Amino acid sequence: MRTNPAFYRPDIDGLRAVAVLAVVLFHAFPGLVPGGFAGVDVFFVISGYLITGIILRGLQTDSFSLAEFYGHRARRILPALLLVLCSCLAFGWYELLPVEYAQLSRHVAAGAGFVQNLVLWREAGYFDTVTELKPLMHLWSLSIEEQFYLLYPPLLWAAWRWLRRPVRAVAALALASFALGLVLTSADPVQAFFGPHARMWELLAGGLLAFRGPAVASQHARSAMSMGGLLLLALAYWGLRDGASYPGWRALLPVAGAALLLYAGPQGIVNRALACRPLVLIGAISYPLYLWHWPLLAFGRIADALPAAERNGAVVLSFVLAWLTWRLVEQPIRYGARPGRKAAVLCAMLLLVGTVAWTAPPQSAQHAARLAAFTRANANNAQQPQSCRMLTGQDHPEDWCNGGNAAGREPDTVLLGDSFANAYTAMLTADASTRFVQFGRGQCPALLDYGPAWCREIVRAQAAYVAQHAGVRTVILAGHWPAYAGGQRWSRFDHEESTAAFHAAFRRTVEHYRSLGRHVVILLSPPTGANPATCVPRPLHLVEKNICRRTLAQARQSDGDYRVTLLPWLAARNVAVFDPYPVLCDDRQCRLMDGDRMLYADWLHLSTHGAGWLALQGRPALRAALAVRP
Repeated sequence: MRTNPAFYRPDIDGLRAVAVLAVVLFHAFPGLVPGGFAGVDVFFVISGYLITGIILRGLQTDSFSLAEFYGHRARRILPALLLVLCSCLAFGWYELLPVEYAQLSRHVAAGAGFVQNLVLWREAGYFDTVTELKPLMHLWSLSIEEQFYLLYPPLLWAAWRWLRRPVRAVAALALASFALGLVLTSADPVQAFFGPHARMWELLAGGLLAFRGPAVASQHARSAMSMGGLLLLALAYWGLRDGASYPGWRALLPVAGAALLLYAGPQGIVNRALACRPLVLIGAISYPLYLWHWPLLAFGRIADALPAAERNGAVVLSFVLAWLTWRLVEQPIRYGARPGRKAAVLCAMLLLVGTVAWTAPPQSAQHAARLAAFTRANANNAQQPQSCRMLTGQDHPEDWCNGGNAAGREPDTVLLGDSFANAYTAMLTADASTRFVQFGRGQCPALLDYGPAWCREIVRAQAAYVAQHAGVRTVILAGHWPAYAGGQRWSRFDHEESTAAFHAAFRRTVEHYRSLGRHVVILLSPPTGANPATCVPRPLHLVEKNICRRTLAQARQSDGDYRVTLLPWLAARNVAVFDPYPVLCDDRQCRLMDGDRMLYADWLHLSTHGAGWLALQGRPALRAALAVRP
């Protein structure tokens, strides 16, 4: 049946509109609403309030049925979701590169299984694709909701039946989840953001309101509450500017703001404004609008790097598709006859879509020519990870050790660093006058007494190796220096190092190896920040321009200012330095392509071909650095 007029509040649809508009504007134009990501938290509170109210009314009249609840949920959620998932899968088959399409297929399957948040949690890491290029990234919030509603109704039913005050159980769960979220925001921000256990307090906050209903208070009190709620939402939308340490305590701003507006009731002064027809209409289509807007923006970024004009077009198209989905798909399926059969068919279709996506149907042969250059030049990094067991006595998933070109002979050079060191292996391998081995670990600069324990472990082993092998005359240090110099956090290991700690460790390490009589050479980081996938022509694109470029100014901005501090200190001590910038960049822009071959494997790392190209073009400068003696 349609929404019961006795319980329908148009101001809640208006609040939905305020939430979804904040999210859409944040994603399209982040500078307009820098904290617009908090609109998702508002959705959580609204959802918890409405769903708990439905369950409580059923429990109070002894008419609550889990089957009916989940059937209604399926008819509410699945029609628009199925349409968006199928559209993304079909368009991605036509538009995306193989690696992109494989990831999209996984995400379609995850979206169909309501585990997208868990997949994104697992994917988060050093080599992860940026979220702006994941067309279904936004389904993490829907996944959290559905995971919550898988367990919450049975638990609330049990609490209602067996506990005298079920509201206390809900409050206890909310407090426990909030406390856990506070801890995880500091210890493991990725888990805090995507974990349902750290987010369910926001839904439970709305649920607690449903136990009380709107405030029984004077008109002035209601208006004061609603004004306070609006102020808190404004503080969240325009005061929150850093999503890296979110949610944590800062999520209290949008949660409390939404709670006050819900509690104020439809007669609050702000609530009456929220009940205006334009906002109510946007609120009615907020769910399909949320589903459509992000894929359109993401595909636009993939195809054309999404200039401002296209972002405007994507937002407008989102509204059009949202209204059509609501009017032609959602409404006919959600209401009308045979609700049970509709729910069963929808669930079967969702299972089918998830299964098809999981099997990842291959793209046709017509993609081969278009994708050949990307597949050939961009398949792997310059060096495949290899175990460092010979050095540390154990394996680690981030190991990047290899025998270089020493081939069992005693090396005279060691290359120490993280995954960035691989950009130079080809250069050193081609130098017959050098016998080198490489010892490294991803996300771990070869700096003494720096980083988490697993990083310090291999650096100590590196230092011991150099000290014990008198034949090693040269120590080469390479790494993603801009990341560490800017302050580095290993979220999964609850470890953080400051900029000052980096510089101290860098100087300490250089001086240590020099004190052993070794020649130290510093390899600076190559230019970063360009997406090599933009170099591939797409079947569908709206602008004719060369987006496969990286200006020198942009590269310098990504590089940060670590050179300002490091280079004078190194020069004063006559420490040799190799800089790849003069090789890869001219005075205007940095090279991403060598003919039709790409030089980069991802946003940060050179590809196999790129490392070889740098070896060929930069070998004289590197030889000069290796030959310098203090």
